[in-house]
Amino acid sequence: MKAVRYTVSTSLILGLGIAISAPASADLTFDPRGRLHLDAAFHDTDNLEDEAFQDGFLVRRARLGGSGSLIGNWGYQLEFDFSGGSISYNDLKVTYDTDAGTWQFGQFKVPQGMEQLTSSNRMTFIERASSQVFTDSRRIGLGYGQSGDNYHFSVMGYSHSIEGDPDGDAPLGMAGRVTFNPIRGDQTIHLGASLSHEAFSSNAREGSVRFRDRPESRPTEGTRLIDTSSLDARSTTKAGLEFGFLSGPFHASAEYLQAEVDRDSGSDLTFNGWHVQAGYVLTGETRGYRPTGFRTIDPQRPSGAWEIAARYSSVDLGDADILGGEQNNFTLGLNYYVSSNLRFMANYVMVDVKDSDAVDSLSNGAFRDDSPNIFLARMQYNF
Repeated sequence: MKAVRYTVSTSLILGLGIAISAPASADLTFDPRGRLHLDAAFHDTDNLEDEAFQDGFLVRRARLGGSGSLIGNWGYQLEFDFSGGSISYNDLKVTYDTDAGTWQFGQFKVPQGMEQLTSSNRMTFIERASSQVFTDSRRIGLGYGQSGDNYHFSVMGYSHSIEGDPDGDAPLGMAGRVTFNPIRGDQTIHLGASLSHEAFSSNAREGSVRFRDRPESRPTEGTRLIDTSSLDARSTTKAGLEFGFLSGPFHASAEYLQAEVDRDSGSDLTFNGWHVQAGYVLTGETRGYRPTGFRTIDPQRPSGAWEIAARYSSVDLGDADILGGEQNNFTLGLNYYVSSNLRFMANYVMVDVKDSDAVDSLSNGAFRDDSPNIFLARMQYNF
């Protein structure tokens, strides 16, 4: 209900502002934007109870919004998601462009994780790799970014998300990311590193940190096979390394992410995850590139474009007295691009989970390990 009130009030304020300022500003523009991602999943649940995963369909994303200019160098972007029977915020920000770089004010993505920063419209696979469980996605804050011919850097000071109001004082965090291209042209090499630190108020409720993830599939009744449960923490520090390579129809990337949790009681914790993936466009098209990640494919023939891909990901959420579990996934992918904004996707995910309390709770303690297989399909359209 709070999200609905926020959305209605924000929309009214923005709508009134645009309506009032439109006659006075010839610079004001509005470009509608949106996306629809419709998923289907079928599972071989191996040792887990059948209720853990259920075959079916899911409206993964149903977003509407707009972007444009306000006046002079000022711009904006707003986008809401209507999937899941509720309304939630995505990007809601104002931007200011200078000769050197761009400032952002509002809610947007924390600069960490190449896979996380890549738009869901342009990802090679249906879901992001489980290694991204440590990234913070969208938060309220202030950010600045600057790009050159072969480099990019961005910084952000942030707090909670719009819907994540804390019980006590708001958490405060800082993040920075830098990328460098030793080669950029017919072939492109991407190198990147990121670092973030977030401190939590002693007045906030305990259990302010929790890492958990589904097995790179969402139509699963919310089932997560790895889960640290709630952790009382003073702060978290997260670091990431990135690599990308693009040459004609071939592209590859790899990431490593690590999260350290400074706990109020007990020893400090360290969790980590990584993934490596590669794709090849059978019809010869080349993906574009930006420092935030690879772009989508624009088919060069009426029959569309075909792409094959493979990925291996690994996440370890176990340390000291925490048995969050280890999850290793191997995914095969096939993508068909009707156009640059309409595609059909198929993934086959082979999951292996070890030493997870979450699996124990799902299987009544009968199994410490499990290896479900998941077939995913998606129809995706965006504008």
